[in-house]
Amino acid sequence: MNLLLVDDSALVRKNMRKLLRKVNSLDSISDAGNAVSAIDHIEKEHPDIIILDLRMPGASGFDVLRHIQEHNLSTLVIVMTNHPTETNRERCMMLGAKYFFDKTNDYPKVIQLLHNIETAVP
Repeated sequence: MNLLLVDDSALVRKNMRKLLRKVNSLDSISDAGNAVSAIDHIEKEHPDIIILDLRMPGASGFDVLRHIQEHNLSTLVIVMTNHPTETNRERCMMLGAKYFFDKTNDYPKVIQLLHNIETAVP
């Protein structure tokens, strides 16, 4: 599986990469620092999984979700945000995200989710 990590913080991307290396089923981990780069990467590489931040300078994670939905892409999107409001969660789910996590506390849950996906894939 190929994963794209989208977050405007280079430190978050670096630390998340360290955690993601423990997931054996990930063949590659790419990253993008903004929504425009993420959309470009999605178009070229068609990642299986995207871990997506919502708030970034310029375009947002909502724009990335909208692009995925409009192009009917079969990408599993996991949103991780510092803004885990119910309104944001509902909007993300409406735009096709499958999971929604609080960036402050839920890193272990995301890694566990990826391990669960790993064991479900033959």
